[in-house]
Amino acid sequence: MKRLCTLILALAWCATAHAATTYVSQSGGTFSGGTACNGQTAISLATFNGSTPSPGDHIYWCGILTSEPIIGGSGTSGNPITITFDTGARISIPVFTTIGFNFGSHNYIVVDGGTPCGPGTTCYAAESANPTGYPSGITGIVEATASGTALAHQPGPCQAIWLAGSNVEIKNLIIRNVYQHTPGDGHGGAGDYSGIYIGGAESNLLVHDSDIHDVSAGIQGGSGPAVGNTFYNNALWNINWGISQGTTTGQTQSNLTIRNNVFGSTANWDGLA
Repeated sequence: MKRLCTLILALAWCATAHAATTYVSQSGGTFSGGTACNGQTAISLATFNGSTPSPGDHIYWCGILTSEPIIGGSGTSGNPITITFDTGARISIPVFTTIGFNFGSHNYIVVDGGTPCGPGTTCYAAESANPTGYPSGITGIVEATASGTALAHQPGPCQAIWLAGSNVEIKNLIIRNVYQHTPGDGHGGAGDYSGIYIGGAESNLLVHDSDIHDVSAGIQGGSGPAVGNTFYNNALWNINWGISQGTTTGQTQSNLTIRNNVFGSTANWDGLA
């Protein structure tokens, strides 16, 4: 029995031995600011985008990322890849030409903005009062800063977050201003400017405690099969659609749960179907 226990412990150690903590900033180098990132040696976002994270890795976004992060690997059950926005961290790009934050087709990913921002939270109140600002203590923002009817850019279809894997959890984020639309602007059919776009047969997707606004669709479902997707405690506003799910002929989606969300403020998308 003692040998069996030793073997089990050795296998458990091997499963987690390669997990690492990585700090990522736009340019890399010693990072000043934030909490977890402060004083750490960060790799550049370009270096991260060319890497393959391993199961169990913990990655911190440090400061302001001004280009598209790309996740290049999958976690496993019990050992997801976790990405945490450090204090003051955000993805802030003038316009998403296609994608702001690309999860690819990878599985077992957890992304944590750090501050719950669903209905009734202090974060939600602060974001509602200042939907383009950066109040103290608010973090975990994925945003376009100059995309909209009266702004510098009127892009074609684009998404803040694109994913096509399974067993992904997105929590405590602010996803905003993919397209700041005013009535009569013809841009924005279907899910053209989605907060989260599901590009494949995503199953066991969790999106919760997040604030998603100024998007044509808050969460735009893919047309493939899916099982067990759950969306709860989210605030979705300045939207044309809140959550859109559907399949093509012959495909099915099951065990879909949508609860305790708040949907509102659709007038800025008037004039679209």
